[in-house]
Amino acid sequence: MITDTQQNFCRLTGMSADKYQNLLFEQGCTYVEWYFTYCGNAGKALAQVMLYCSCFWKWWATQWNIRTQEAFNSVAVKEDEQYIEPTAVAALLDAFYNAHDMEAYIHVYPNRVVFKQFNEKIKAI
Repeated sequence: MITDTQQNFCRLTGMSADKYQNLLFEQGCTYVEWYFTYCGNAGKALAQVMLYCSCFWKWWATQWNIRTQEAFNSVAVKEDEQYIEPTAVAALLDAFYNAHDMEAYIHVYPNRVVFKQFNEKIKAI
C-alpha cells in the first residue's frame, strides 16, 4: 500500500516507488533478523515465521511511514510542497536514511496484534 507520505517523498526526491518499497522490505527483513538474534538456533526459524505474518508487515509499514514523516519534519520540508531546491532534496534524503537506520528501531517492538498472529502461526507448525 502506497501512502501519501510515500508518494510525496518519492515525488520530491525523485526516488522511485519501487526503490522506496524495496528499502522498506529489506529493512523490515533486517529488523526481524535482528529482533530474533538472541534466540539462539531457533532465531532464524522464528524470523521466518514472523516474515510471513501480514500483521507484521502492516505494523512495519506504519513504523516506516512515521519515520519518513520524521525525516520531513527534521528538515522542515512540508509533504505537500510542489518543488524543493536540490539542497533540500539532499537534506531530505539524508534525513530519510538517518531516520531509517536500524539504530532508530532498536527500541521499537511489534505490538500485541502482531504477536497474536505470530503465536498462531507458531502453534500451527
